[in-house]
Amino acid sequence: MSRISQWLALIVVTVVLAGCEPASDAGRDQSGAAPSTDQYQRHRVLIWAIDKESHDIRGFDEKTIQPDRQIELEPVQGYKVRCEAGPIKKVTISDFRREWQEDHVPFKISHGTGSAEGTMDLRSPFLHMVYGINEELDSVLVALPIGTIEAGPLAKLVAPDYSGTAAELEDLLRVAALDPNYDDSIGLYDLVELYRLLGRSERTDHWRRLLDRGTPRERLMAAAVLTRLGDERGTKVFCVACLEEKGNRQVGLIEFLCMIPPSEETLETIVKLIVSPT
Repeated sequence: MSRISQWLALIVVTVVLAGCEPASDAGRDQSGAAPSTDQYQRHRVLIWAIDKESHDIRGFDEKTIQPDRQIELEPVQGYKVRCEAGPIKKVTISDFRREWQEDHVPFKISHGTGSAEGTMDLRSPFLHMVYGINEELDSVLVALPIGTIEAGPLAKLVAPDYSGTAAELEDLLRVAALDPNYDDSIGLYDLVELYRLLGRSERTDHWRRLLDRGTPRERLMAAAVLTRLGDERGTKVFCVACLEEKGNRQVGLIEFLCMIPPSEETLETIVKLIVSPT
């Protein structure tokens, strides 16, 4: 399933991922306008190829791309992903309360006979899962704007050299997902899907610390990840959240619950939700 189709919706509305808080207003003025993107230079594109059976990282590649250019990434010999960036253009964004204009770069990703299209804004990380049909590999592609991510934890992860380890990929998506400035770019769904592809985590202790001492939003994300990884305490916290939430937020959490490998705790929670009069 392509994630690009969901990003296309950002042209009209900002999607609030179910189970997460609405996107932060940090960095916008009272009219909703985004700050200037005059410092934007290009996007740094990184890709990790992951073995479907073993869940091991099989290869890594990275390049930079400017608007109106194209690149080809080859993390594993013979496994090629093509990226094409269009010219910068204005798009209208809405958060259901107001509208504003942002500069975006049209972006097309092609692999084999499939392709997907969307847009990248000039201030946020961009994520796409490349699913190989009848192939041994899936891959995770991350694009980071250069010049406009200048502050906060994510800024520290834009510049370093990457060797292509699973831990580097985990850290990159974890930091982006936990930063409220990027709620509409990388969120709960993306973390759960990442750990489905990886099958394990080298940062389990960090997620457990967040479960104990994080903000409510961080605890929810940590619980979802730990549930995906089969952690009993994380599963218990996530199941309680599924039962206690209301409305669309609860529906969103139930969707994640059904994506997670079943356990006695999750199956019992699903049954309670099915028979609940609310």
